[in-house]
Amino acid sequence: MLSLIILLVALLVWIFWDGVRLYPATGIDNRQAQIDRFAEQKVIESLEAEKSRLASLLDGAQCGPDGTLLLPDGEAIGPKRSADPRKLIVPAEEGGGDIALADMLETGTVIVFAGNETDVGNGTGFFVTPDLVVTNDHVVAGAQVMVAVANKKIGEFLIAEVVATSGSMQETKQDFALLKLPKAVGKPFKLYGGDDNSLKMTSVFAAGFPGLVINFDENYQKLIQGDVTAIPSMVITKGIVNTIQDHRSLSGEFVGSVRTIIHDAVISPGNSGGPLVDACGRVVGVNTFIRATENRQLNFSLTVQELIRFLNSQGVTPTISNEACDPSVKAAEPASEPKPKEGAN
Repeated sequence: MLSLIILLVALLVWIFWDGVRLYPATGIDNRQAQIDRFAEQKVIESLEAEKSRLASLLDGAQCGPDGTLLLPDGEAIGPKRSADPRKLIVPAEEGGGDIALADMLETGTVIVFAGNETDVGNGTGFFVTPDLVVTNDHVVAGAQVMVAVANKKIGEFLIAEVVATSGSMQETKQDFALLKLPKAVGKPFKLYGGDDNSLKMTSVFAAGFPGLVINFDENYQKLIQGDVTAIPSMVITKGIVNTIQDHRSLSGEFVGSVRTIIHDAVISPGNSGGPLVDACGRVVGVNTFIRATENRQLNFSLTVQELIRFLNSQGVTPTISNEACDPSVKAAEPASEPKPKEGAN
């Protein structure tokens, strides 16, 4: 196994590489520009609708001592809706302890290296069982030499076997691959099983290993120089779900439509296959591709409902959660009172 890992590192050293592919942006003709503008308009409409809703509720709202804004209909806006993953505490499972969302993401998300004789790249994956990792099919497609995964919690690279794929987006309108590890080392995520339309305006977090960031990571530099114990840091971005869209390609990438989540938690090449989670740490989507225009970037995740169908077709039963998300927030440390100076009355 060590020799395979060394071979992977040698390939990384030999090949100048600055990230793994998401679906590359194709030439944007007038039709593609039109659909991009349409998507942007949907995002704007969603934001305007939420702005109007909140404005109508502000009459009679009261501010609580903890900073929570209590609206007349009973909805609370404030600390419990904090988007800081270091402070959000995921509800404890039976028999388990509480865990911060950031720690959950660090434990359950992995960097995925895939290579053949001429090319090596990386993407992202996440645990759905203690020894099964999900990523995008396009991350591991053509990986004839090996696939290896790691994160700082695991502490080492593990050789993974590709046990199932959905096929390419062009062929199946899915983009999933299932990797099996030689030992059970992962903390699996729960998958959100509710209506994806309910996710609009929900706070979300994207975890992964974008090449644009990890290329500057000291551990990544050590890794490509041959240190197989050096593991780069995971990157977390935050945003909201802008809309749910049956996405139709006008550039020939696939025929028909694909159910997607458009969100503004920034992703880039290397995030492919990584989890998009809500404030309770449940996977709501799988980050897969981007669309870029002159004005903005749109980030697309395949819906978790598509992932659940893929996993069930492979005999894998993930943990599903349909409950309302109600995370707690770590309280700020109280400020200590200054000690009186000696001799002061």
